[in-house]
Amino acid sequence: MTTVTIRPYLVNCQKLIGVPSRAAGLAAEYGRPAPRVTIGLSVGLGNLPASVIDAQARSLMEYRMTEEEARGGPFSGPPAAAAERLAALAEVGVHRVITMPFPADRLRQSELLAETNRLLNP
Repeated sequence: MTTVTIRPYLVNCQKLIGVPSRAAGLAAEYGRPAPRVTIGLSVGLGNLPASVIDAQARSLMEYRMTEEEARGGPFSGPPAAAAERLAALAEVGVHRVITMPFPADRLRQSELLAETNRLLNP
């Protein structure tokens, strides 16, 4: 099985729409199985200070992202909002998401990701 890995912390997540279906179509054209799509996301859940999100945006802009892309790529906000975005990614064909928390408090981020998972999988 082939896996396509996309790193939306370098590409705005909105640009993913249609990618899995296009990859499956190309695979079928060549008689290959449809690839599974894995994405890596910068995540900062909870009530984060604007300075933390600004720092992450500046960091992403070092990879030649525009400010708009840098602010639109990472997931931030409450677990319910993250659950909605993850569900939307699943709907367009993303099979696996690897999260990379950017705030310093990794334990709190793990707790918020667990809450997000509970919302997705009651």
